Amino acid sequence: MTEAQAVEAILETWKAGWDILHPADCPVTFENEAFTSVSQWARVTIVHTDRRQMTLGPVGSRRFETRGRVAIQLFADLDQGIGRTATLNGDARAVLEGKTIVVGNENVALFGGATTNLPTDGRWSMSVVNVPFFYTEVR
Repeated sequence: MTEAQAVEAILETWKAGWDILHPADCPVTFENEAFTSVSQWARVTIVHTDRRQMTLGPVGSRRFETRGRVAIQLFADLDQGIGRTATLNGDARAVLEGKTIVVGNENVALFGGATTNLPTDGRWSMSVVNVPFFYTEVR
């Protein structure tokens, strides 16, 4: 599976799952997209962190493993209490963690997500849920 295929599969899975949980109240933007929001929103970024060749052999049969994380940044208005952000964090994990996305004959495996709560910036209460993943490519 190529990087482009893996990214598309992850983002499609995210969007489908998030739209079920938050059809209108918490819109999503993706990296490198313009966006305006009123009270709460999510930004999804895919970060590739490592790639290594797993097998040797002739071209067309070598396996490469790519690892990374899906970073889901969650923003909510201040003064809603930590419950709102905690709910969004749990929903973000529910959409992706522990999932296997099948693309053709290949898989993207997603693992358990970890939450990091960030200091407010005067406007937003913020947190990030990081969900590790890996996939392989045969070349």
